[in-house]
Amino acid sequence: MAKEKGISAFRYKNAGVDIDAGADLVEAIKPLARSTHRPGVASDLGGFGALFDLKNAGHGDSILVVSTDGVGTKLKVAVAVGKHDTVGIDLVAMCVNDLVVQGAEPLFFLDYAGGGVKALAHITGGGLVENIPRVLPASLCAEIDATSWTPPEVFTWLAKTGDIQADEMTRTFNCGIGMAVVAAAERTAEVTAALTRQGETVIPIGTVKARPENGPAVVIKGVGEAWAG
Repeated sequence: MAKEKGISAFRYKNAGVDIDAGADLVEAIKPLARSTHRPGVASDLGGFGALFDLKNAGHGDSILVVSTDGVGTKLKVAVAVGKHDTVGIDLVAMCVNDLVVQGAEPLFFLDYAGGGVKALAHITGGGLVENIPRVLPASLCAEIDATSWTPPEVFTWLAKTGDIQADEMTRTFNCGIGMAVVAAAERTAEVTAALTRQGETVIPIGTVKARPENGPAVVIKGVGEAWAG
């Protein structure tokens, strides 16, 4: 399908999602998050979900009290006066207070609740390029063969109609791979059989290799061939 006249190259950022800004924010708040570390915290920032060890925190057979809240219209006031540093304080305070009045001890705070074989990567916003590295050690990289699967037609249409470059497609959309499983090579058949029995379609899409110094965490080959339809 030919690109419609008047449509220029489109990026995820145009839709209001700036992946680079998001990554920069995560890096910026890591020191702040680590400064609140307490016994029981069993994971670092950046994973698909956070881990908390109740026993390590001094709690045995306990009941968890969960609360969530939002800043609400106070955010409009913050924007109007150009003062945002108290908004986060208010958000945490509201959540904490809701717990305290029930006699509970605040244990952790999540700004995003996300959800092995050796590892599973849920390929959502950020695509293959941003999500697979979240389950790999920094010393390893994933080499993916884009010709090993046929992307659903909607992705081919998006790329052509919006004139979206390959690198932008693979760091924005899952391109047909909704979940990536990282497993030992010798267990490929076993893992494939187990998933197939559950009705899943399994496609070997690449390998995990040693990551060169300063090299990318994900290398995707053959994108031009895969989307040449």
